[in-house]
Amino acid sequence: MVITEDSCYYVGPNGDPWHNHVCRDYIPNQSGTVLTVPAGGLDSVVQSFTINSNWDEERCKIVVYAQGTTMMPADSSYPAYQEAEVSVLDLVGVEEQKPVPALYPKVNVVPNPSLGKLQFRLTTQAETPYRLEIYNAGGRLIKELAGVANGEIRLAINEKIGCGIYLYRFITGSMVQTGKLTVSK
Repeated sequence: MVITEDSCYYVGPNGDPWHNHVCRDYIPNQSGTVLTVPAGGLDSVVQSFTINSNWDEERCKIVVYAQGTTMMPADSSYPAYQEAEVSVLDLVGVEEQKPVPALYPKVNVVPNPSLGKLQFRLTTQAETPYRLEIYNAGGRLIKELAGVANGEIRLAINEKIGCGIYLYRFITGSMVQTGKLTVSK
């Protein structure tokens, strides 16, 4: 089995800049897989593979070649026949997990960086208990606010906080939103 790619741009010695059916990789290797299929019988092979991130998977195919040995070891001098071809995207595989943005909670700190007075805009589901914790760079809890949110709320910390970098954690139920804020002079 071979992974091929079409429409590869490369100006080679032949002067042709576009190449099709370019061999990208062998599955499992260049020696192939030896199968013994009885007359009139069937066999199947399961092989895992990966596609290099530089390849265009929409242009990649898996091509299966068969080579008869007539009871002799496989050798490149025997003719090979293209038996099947399938687009890589037609195969069932493992789909990459894409991060799904959480609807709640959402936190915006305004302004960030701040001049000492902070305002948090928090969005949660209706009637949700929350807790907002602010930590200094050393991990010490310096401020904690708690209550019940009803959709979007604004929390202002009116007391002056010293210059530095702080971390916050906004907790609603089992969901946590964390972030960083900067306080300057």
